[in-house]
Order: sequence, then C-alpha cells, then structure tokens
Amino acid sequence: MSTLRASALVEILDLLPDRVVRYRVEDLTVLYCNRAWSVQWDREPQELIGSQLDRLLRPEEIEGLTIQLSRLGPSNPVLDDVAVRPATRQQGRWIQWTDRYLHTPDGPHILAVGRDVTERLAAEQQLAENERHFRALAD
Repeated sequence: MSTLRASALVEILDLLPDRVVRYRVEDLTVLYCNRAWSVQWDREPQELIGSQLDRLLRPEEIEGLTIQLSRLGPSNPVLDDVAVRPATRQQGRWIQWTDRYLHTPDGPHILAVGRDVTERLAAEQQLAENERHFRALAD
C-alpha cells in the first residue's frame, strides 16, 4: 500500500466514531489505533502505538480480553462479542466489540472494533419499562 493510500485510510479511520485497535497477540502490543480509541486515554493515537494492552486496561478488561482471545483463531476468525462492556475511562458509556483474527508473517494480530451502544441500551431499557407499565395497566 502506498504511503498516500495508507495516510488516507488513517484519516478515514480517525473520522469514525467506532473505536479501532490492532494489536499483536503474542505480547498485546498496540500496532495501530484510531482517534476514537485513543481518546479514552486523553492521548493521540501515535502516542499509544507500542503500548501494551495489559498495562492500559483494568483487570476486569484484561479478563474479558483473555476470554475473547481464547475464542479467536484461524478456525474462528471473527467474533462478535455478545457482552456489552463498560467503556474504558468513560463512565456511563457502553461498548460492544467485534474482533477479527489476522494471520500475519510476524504472528497473529487482532483487529478490534468497538461500537458505542449506550443510546441503544437506553432505548431498550425505556422500551422494557414502557412495556412493564402498559402490561400493568392491562392487568
């Protein structure tokens, strides 16, 4: 990929609201992240390249990451996490992750994309509350 094409791709990924991170499985080193992913640490993406996830994430996040990694591999290369997880360092925000296993010459990598589902969860909770209310009225 030419430098121009790579920089255009980075620019596009930085415009996304989804959090995007690529890391090496062997040592959990961040190889790429977009702005939406880096903002949770109040840093620029290039400042986080080379960081290790196990030093950035909270213990419960590392536990979730370990579970995801145990499910991913060549025979199961894409995993949509059914669990909605609290956003790192952003209280009240909820993220749902999709991970993709990538086989590369220097070993396996993971491309993880996290979508903020906070508004969807709030709408689902409101719908359930309305349903309970109308069911009580009907009874």
